[in-house]
Amino acid sequence: MRLIPTITIGFFLLVLSGAVIAQEKPTAECPTISVAGPAGVIARPELVTFVAKVEPNHDSLKYLWSVSGGVIVSGQGTPRISVRPDSYAAVQVTASVHITGLPNKCMNIATETAVSVCDPESIFYGIWNLYGDLTWEEERKRLDELVIRGLKEQPGKVAYVEKSFRFDVPWQTREAQILRIKNYVYKTRRIPKNKFAIKQKSLGPSNGTKMQLVPPDAYVLTSYYLEC
Repeated sequence: MRLIPTITIGFFLLVLSGAVIAQEKPTAECPTISVAGPAGVIARPELVTFVAKVEPNHDSLKYLWSVSGGVIVSGQGTPRISVRPDSYAAVQVTASVHITGLPNKCMNIATETAVSVCDPESIFYGIWNLYGDLTWEEERKRLDELVIRGLKEQPGKVAYVEKSFRFDVPWQTREAQILRIKNYVYKTRRIPKNKFAIKQKSLGPSNGTKMQLVPPDAYVLTSYYLEC
């Protein structure tokens, strides 16, 4: 009778046990999920498009989107959505997708943010000043900084002010504030009209003022800018 060495039997059982263990491990791998948004800054009134990506792709997935800074106009429930940005001067649009149908314990949420502005070139002009509610005395100081020091440092530019108001501010109040600034700049500071411009741009959740020094041919100085 031939005897099989004990060590051989032990090795055989170990290999067999390992094979069983390997078969019990889950074979499904978690895919990589992400959301792709537009490259760079989007000019309104263009819609912002977001696309959910699952790699490797899985069948029978469901997509639930949520956004801030805009409204979904098409694509809810699909991998691609189109979003109309809120009508503020500049807004960040953030899209998040919740994907169901992936293997358990896999990450199933992804987010992306895009920036939408009426004039994409305005981000290259830089912001001279940006503020919310101020007293008239404080606002005059900001105006002096812009139209006196600013135009002295950059004489080839135009001083531009953009006012945004809360939804509940009466139109009479809005017009009065714009007129007060115009009278101060044109009459008190005697700034030529071709060197200063002010516009009421949008209604939103808060009052705000943006000051910039822009080129004379800047899009923000045209009448088309108000249509954005």
